[in-house]
Amino acid sequence: MPDHHAARMSTPTAADPAVPAAPVVAPGPSATRVLLVEDDPNIVDLIRSNLLVRGYQVDVSRTGVDVLPLDEDRAPDVVLLDLMLPGADGFELCRALRE
Repeated sequence: MPDHHAARMSTPTAADPAVPAAPVVAPGPSATRVLLVEDDPNIVDLIRSNLLVRGYQVDVSRTGVDVLPLDEDRAPDVVLLDLMLPGADGFELCRALRE
């Protein structure tokens, strides 16, 4: 009788030594700066780690309150904004960032 569980167990995963880990690319001075506004630490870790591996500079705000005003030298190229922040309205924050 074939063992159907054995096939699933042999599927390589990211933790498997047979699967090479993605190299971390150090962001350079001209790297795209991403501002991540997110209150969930699990989502922050997931998104930040994926962006860092691809060479982006990542700034994180967990509340959105500290985002405004943005310094000219730290202005992001891209903003990833959670719209459901505790104590802040993501839509209003988006409007303020665009102004």
